[in-house]
Amino acid sequence: MKDLGPSQNGEPARRRALEERLVAARREKLVIQADEPPFLRVESPSGFSYRVHLRGEADGPHSCECPDFEANRLHTCKHVERARTWLSSPRSRLPLKHRREARRPRIYLHFGEVVEPRLFGRPRGPGASLMQRAFDEQGIPYRSPAPDEADLRRWLGQFENRVESQALDWLGRRAERRPVMPDGDLASTLPALGLKPYPYQWTGAAFLARTGRALLADEMGLGKTVQAILAAAALRRASRPARSVTIVCPASLRGGWAEEIHRCLGEDAVLLEGASDARAGTIAARPAWLVTHYEQVLRDHRQHEEHAPDLLIIDEAQRAKGLWTRTARVLKAIGARYVFALTGTPLENRLEEAYAIAQLIDQRLLPPLWQLDRDHFVREPNGRRVVLYQGLGALRSRLAPAFLRRRKEDVALDLPERVRSMAMLPMHEAVVPTYEDVLAQVARIASKKVLLPADLDRIMRLLVIARRCCNGPHMLGHEVEDRKVPKLEELEQALRDLCLGEGRKAVVFSEWTDMTDRAEALCRRLRLPVFHLHGGVSVRSRPALLRAFSEQKGPAVFVSTDAGGLGLNLQVADVVINLDLPWN
Repeated sequence: MKDLGPSQNGEPARRRALEERLVAARREKLVIQADEPPFLRVESPSGFSYRVHLRGEADGPHSCECPDFEANRLHTCKHVERARTWLSSPRSRLPLKHRREARRPRIYLHFGEVVEPRLFGRPRGPGASLMQRAFDEQGIPYRSPAPDEADLRRWLGQFENRVESQALDWLGRRAERRPVMPDGDLASTLPALGLKPYPYQWTGAAFLARTGRALLADEMGLGKTVQAILAAAALRRASRPARSVTIVCPASLRGGWAEEIHRCLGEDAVLLEGASDARAGTIAARPAWLVTHYEQVLRDHRQHEEHAPDLLIIDEAQRAKGLWTRTARVLKAIGARYVFALTGTPLENRLEEAYAIAQLIDQRLLPPLWQLDRDHFVREPNGRRVVLYQGLGALRSRLAPAFLRRRKEDVALDLPERVRSMAMLPMHEAVVPTYEDVLAQVARIASKKVLLPADLDRIMRLLVIARRCCNGPHMLGHEVEDRKVPKLEELEQALRDLCLGEGRKAVVFSEWTDMTDRAEALCRRLRLPVFHLHGGVSVRSRPALLRAFSEQKGPAVFVSTDAGGLGLNLQVADVVINLDLPWN
């Protein structure tokens, strides 16, 4: 597809973005009521409400406190458009105080490609000449003010009460997002730790602490949790310290976070539990470490907004990758000064997902979505499906100040040496006929000139049977002594050598409980302490299971299915045995 470039397709993209907000303003049942002058409050059926700041008549320029207005560079949003429609209606009854305040000349913030002050109206009286020397007839500054929010706030101070207080508040909040840390390395700011971080973990923790709002996208297994905890502890020494930390994570990981905080710092975290009143009281107390989960934060979001923590840590941030999902909106509304987003998959399938995660950090970190579409999406000729992305180098440059991504190969020199070994084993003779028949069926289906969805489904089902054949006859319902199953025989020998012989702790993974049940039985025959995590183990019981394995003296085995595939922290083990690898 030919790249049209921004100059040819930029305006259509902008017009589409504007039209989307106009349509939303007409279709959604947005309720308007007068708020403190000069504001209107616009409430949506989902329960979210935002204030529209009125200036002048129906055409504005108005602004809104919603995240979309700040991010989209369109100078409007669905709430502003709804307010304009309402103000244009003969039936609207805007109080006199609102009309007077809306017409009052003053300086406000214009959220364009850069955020800059603008003058609304023609000022009169004391200070008018000073404003006229600073702004032209269109209300644009003659000179570009300082880009730094703190410097811009000081520059606006000369105009005193002619500046909207909301503009000063916004600039103040932005300036406070950048932590001022003590000089020296991060380790010098922390107390004695219960672990020894790797060099790359110190680097990641320093990046988080000195950035304040950042995305850590290290590959799974590199210890993002530890880095976030170290950075959070270091932020206690910032000029604007982070004394309260709220962690939002999947429910199954809450116990793991509490364990890691205790292991690193010797401190106890509060798991947010109980009835709604009890949870509200806990949130209002703003404990040093508060751990909640995604489903619960949706229920408690008003309490989190009212008593915002100093630091919000969003673990497995890909859970909020949907830009317009309620989860993303709730997390952005919490209003913490500092935010860490942690994910091992910053971009899985779509650029919009990375954009949504970046929005959790800073709504102005990347261009608005309609500009991304214009400059970086290459679509099919009909304009619907995105077929590839272009110009990603420019986006990486925009993300760089707040984005850190390392893969295992990037930090290999910091990690202890890893020894990989693969055992090629014969298949049990009882399953060979089934295996060969299954692959023959797959070959016949795959040879078709056209594969229908039903054919692909059939292939996937057949491949599952083939994979189960590789594990042994018991996977197909044939009872065979475990000692005669090649994989289980090899597992027994490995556990004898590594655990009984060398005193190691091992983790044994399999996709199927058919295998993990037999692995557990094997460990019991060998009199090895064994801990089995599977889907039947409740989320509440998992932290105790992990703790018991970690605290077990001497050799032990942790057996797990895919139930442990997310956020499982088993660094006390030094051997991992995969009984079956995914074929996809």
